[in-house]
Amino acid sequence: MHEEQVEYYNSHLRLTDVDFTYGTDLSGSVRLGKALAAFLSRPEGVFRPLVPIEPEQIVFGAGLSALIDMLTFHLCDPGTGVLIAAPYYAGFNSDLSARCGVLPVPVFVDPEDRFGPSTLDAFEVALKKCEQKGTKISAVILCNPHNPLGSCHPRATILAYARFCQKHNIHLISDEVYAYSVFSTSDNPNPEPFVSVFSIDFLKEAQCDPARVHILYGMSKDFCCNGLRAAALISQYNPSLLAAVKSTGLFMKVASPSAVAWSCILEDEAYFSKFQKENVRRLQEAYHYTTSWLKFHDIPYIPSNAGHFLLADFRKFFTNKDLEGNKLPQIEQDGGRARDIALFEQLLANKVFLGSSTAFSFPIPGWFRITFATRKDYLVVGLARIERAIGVERWPGMEDFDMHGNVIGEPIWTPNSEKLTELANAIERTTL
Repeated sequence: MHEEQVEYYNSHLRLTDVDFTYGTDLSGSVRLGKALAAFLSRPEGVFRPLVPIEPEQIVFGAGLSALIDMLTFHLCDPGTGVLIAAPYYAGFNSDLSARCGVLPVPVFVDPEDRFGPSTLDAFEVALKKCEQKGTKISAVILCNPHNPLGSCHPRATILAYARFCQKHNIHLISDEVYAYSVFSTSDNPNPEPFVSVFSIDFLKEAQCDPARVHILYGMSKDFCCNGLRAAALISQYNPSLLAAVKSTGLFMKVASPSAVAWSCILEDEAYFSKFQKENVRRLQEAYHYTTSWLKFHDIPYIPSNAGHFLLADFRKFFTNKDLEGNKLPQIEQDGGRARDIALFEQLLANKVFLGSSTAFSFPIPGWFRITFATRKDYLVVGLARIERAIGVERWPGMEDFDMHGNVIGEPIWTPNSEKLTELANAIERTTL
């Protein structure tokens, strides 16, 4: 969707003289606050808040990583922990620990029921183990829709999270950055719908103080704008926390062009509706294309219906030696971790990056995250390089492209054929 965004912003982005100063707000802008509050409160939207969101309940930051870092700084003491159901987004590790010294604590839930209310039993066990080690738990992160599993948590599970947090006097941080990126697939034609914490009366339904519930949302995913770095922390019932975060807001201030760009699309209901529908259609198409490739190569995967990715099992491609020819430990010795790393390095040597199980705290080595939400020609190049790295035959479904991503037949949702040669050359030169 980047071509659409380029066209839209080139025709709609208008800066004023105030955008070249510190602006109208030291975290974002007054305009952006009003625009996001209205967007999140739309009756026809996916968030469906019980109470309309007000601009003063929002603090902005230069991306979710910056906001998580700053929120952690104000909520947690160094050496305390934050519980997160594993597998989880690898970026949480640095977001929590790099500056604040807070420990991300993976919680290994039942793989047969990763999203049910019973998962909180594993949280109880993990919390007790932390307490026995002298590690205080300060918060829980709920990633909904989930990264990297690409599914939504049922309402009952969200309520179970809230009860757990109330019971142990800790905070609940809900990362909802993929809220509008939910889609149906042939694997799951009726997926679990997205439920925002905004739509839940926690005091009534979970006897949980809503002041301990905080929501993260951003421009990166649903708006396909990772590089513009704009995100929001919304806490409807904790003005003291917002004041604290805002007091250090200048360290993560959203740049004026990003604030203006996000405001534009948030205010343009007609364009966002059209954009979002097309984005979901392309996510469905890319998912189908990628899973067809996986099925052809008999690579197991966990079905996904939200976000930009899925997890696939590459264990059958484990080797006995690393790139330097060194013999690897037996799987019985290290659980397969050395082979997981060796396969990751083999992929990297072929200029393709997949997130490994180690990065996502997945308990079984050999599982990798494939991000399919990219241009078709990019995706084809990536899948072809994976084939080359693991030594398998070429999938016939890539017959419209050569090994470098050059179109042989008609391009499929690519911007224009003139750019493809330049793109292929750039990809070929890329080193990681």
